[in-house]
Amino acid sequence: MKDLQAIAAFMQNILLAVHATSKLGAVWLGEILNKKEKVNNIFKLSMSKYELMGVIAVGEKDESVEKASELERERRSLDEFVDWFQ
Repeated sequence: MKDLQAIAAFMQNILLAVHATSKLGAVWLGEILNKKEKVNNIFKLSMSKYELMGVIAVGEKDESVEKASELERERRSLDEFVDWFQ
């Protein structure tokens, strides 16, 4: 379990770094896990030695889509849907 959590944190940190340090966008692709045998074959990786945990796609953002979604989205206050416990 700890290893899976570490991998997830690692992938999230890559996503955050891409968004913070470049004009590129990135997305974590999870559906590819359904094709892990095919991915291992493409990269000639042994299934007994390597297990695909996810793929991160990095590329240029479509600025028109990003701007359109910002205009349509209304941000809610965090307090509207979070209960704080002390």
